[in-house]
Amino acid sequence: MRVIHKNKLLEIIINNGYTIKDVIFTEHDDHCEINFLNTPFEFHFEYSNKDINSYIIGQTLYNNSFSMSWVSNEMPIENIFRIFNLWVEKTVKVYFEDQDEIDLWETMKKSDQFIDPKFIDFDDKSVFEQFEKEQITLAIDSFKSLIPERFSFSDGEIQIINKKLDYLITKIDTMNKFDWKSLLVSIIGGIAINMSVDKDSGLAFWELFKQMFTRIPHLIK
Repeated sequence: MRVIHKNKLLEIIINNGYTIKDVIFTEHDDHCEINFLNTPFEFHFEYSNKDINSYIIGQTLYNNSFSMSWVSNEMPIENIFRIFNLWVEKTVKVYFEDQDEIDLWETMKKSDQFIDPKFIDFDDKSVFEQFEKEQITLAIDSFKSLIPERFSFSDGEIQIINKKLDYLITKIDTMNKFDWKSLLVSIIGGIAINMSVDKDSGLAFWELFKQMFTRIPHLIK
């Protein structure tokens, strides 16, 4: 592959928020491919025998089998750049977003062993007032600061927990109290399960979280 083509492909990758460390570029005698690390995604370029500015391409689709989709005819590189950009933006990026998304169904189902939902008032579907948003943010930040003192999580686990708690904060602007508290139960239960704590530690984690919210009316019973 021409260097100018490789450079443009890397530019597209960077413009979509990734770095050269997120991909592997491999060249062979008759083709080359770009793979995104730790994913099944590959973009394949078959070299043309007629034109150094044209390729036959294949790309991994985001479906249950991560199958390859091939274009049988040679395409000019300018068209391929547009296809590659759409693939990174609409396929690879969506895959990464799904990996980061919290599975509320699964965590809610498993969280019953750690959390008693009766402690939470699920009847209020009003939106949060500004002062409640500020109090929630303060309470979650306080909770985050206490976690390393009370629990033996690794630095990596702490980062994951903080990310999930920050996600809770972002949702107070878009969710009503009913939905937000359902999300709260899912996330705290998910942390207790995914961090592999025992039941007693999971309950202690929940109790500490509750303590941070005792001064916020109508949120935690």
